[in-house]
Amino acid sequence: MNLRPFIHYAGLAAAWGGVLGAAGSLFAAAAYYNHPWSVAGAPGWTALLIQAGGRAFTFAEPAVVYQTYGRVLLPAYLLILVGALGLQACCLLGAESALHSWGYRLTLIGLVMSTAGNLADYWLGSAALGQPAWAASFIIGT
Repeated sequence: MNLRPFIHYAGLAAAWGGVLGAAGSLFAAAAYYNHPWSVAGAPGWTALLIQAGGRAFTFAEPAVVYQTYGRVLLPAYLLILVGALGLQACCLLGAESALHSWGYRLTLIGLVMSTAGNLADYWLGSAALGQPAWAASFIIGT
């Protein structure tokens, strides 16, 4: 079985997932600081991003904008998860050590937990899950 095409596309998926995750995180953070319930002091770069983004932060209520940019992170997590599977396939072609095996398992568990937390927080929300289940999934996923 030739794994090279899968490894190639998994690497591309991880790269695009990283780009999407970085951009989505910046926009989600700026949208969070632009929200009225944000009690933390906003870093200086958020004001510049909000000013430069213009309509990207005013297309809806601040809570909807924050939720929208939080939802962008789910595809990023999934793409990075595909990249991790490709990395595992790449390592299977060579010798695998016990340290690699544990590192891969921890990476996979962390990505699955983050994906579940994002799905519960930004996609389903407390209305669909109920407050206790939502809070538990939020704690596990973050």
